[in-house]
Parts: sequence; C-alpha cells; structure tokens
Amino acid sequence: VFVIAVVVAYSIVLKWTRFGRSVLVVGGNPAAARLAGLNPGRIKSILYINNGILAAVGGLIWSSQQKMYNPTGLTTLAPEMTSLTAAMLGGVSFMGGSGSLGSAFVGITLISTLSYALQTMMLPLWFVTLINGLLLVIALTIDSFASKKIRKSMATTGMVMPGMR
Repeated sequence: VFVIAVVVAYSIVLKWTRFGRSVLVVGGNPAAARLAGLNPGRIKSILYINNGILAAVGGLIWSSQQKMYNPTGLTTLAPEMTSLTAAMLGGVSFMGGSGSLGSAFVGITLISTLSYALQTMMLPLWFVTLINGLLLVIALTIDSFASKKIRKSMATTGMVMPGMR
C-alpha cells in the first residue's frame, strides 16, 4: 500500500508540477536544461536527497519485514542488481530521456514476481541472482542497441546531443 501511494504521488509530481517537468528535462538533456534557465546541479541535489530519504524508509520497511537486523543480508540478496534489472525491464534507458515511473513499477513487479516464483520452486539463492544478472545483461544489450539506433537517426536528421561525436 505504501509503495502504491508513493508511485501515485511521484507520478502526479512528475506529470503535473513544474519541478517534475524540470526533472524530466534535466534527465533527458542537462545541457539543454541549463540553456533553458534551469539549474541541473540544484535539481540533481534535490533528487539525491530525495533518493536518500526514500532509501532510508525502504531500509526501515525491509528491516521490519525481516524482523531482524542482518548486515550480510543485503549483500546476499543483491538489491542494487535487482533494482537495476527492474528499471531496465521497465523501459528506463541509462542514456536518459526515456521511461516513466509507471513502467519502472511494472519492471519491479515483473522482477519481484520472477524472483518469488524461482524461490517458490526452492531454487538456491545464487541461481535467482544468476537469473537476475542474465536479465540485466539482456536488458543492457537491448538498451545499447536501441540507443545506438537513436543516436544514428538523430545524426542523420541533424539533431545533436551533448557528447555525440
């Protein structure tokens, strides 16, 4: 319930507020955002602070669900790899400028369902982590090819992105 409330709140902020549109512009093209009068450094700082607060709340919720504190638990579950895989499966591009909060939520739901199904089949944890890693490699490969295709089409139409050669 808490996650759904956070997703709805952040979706509203991203779609209907000035700050949300600024975040999308900075994420898509920081140089163009700077030229448009936005301060990308300030917006990124606000987002890092927001990310830290959400990470702390998520850690508290995860700890309360486990009903214990286990310092090795985070390394065995590899939450950073799971979150990267979920974001990539949801259509978020590491090149920036694509993806949405709803699609990332769909990716998280897919990867969580897959992990739960694999654990229900009583497979070892290393195998679940291996499957998540393979999914991440596949998603990164697809994203790499898609971003090359986009850059190539932008170069032929005369559009220039920062960092393009």
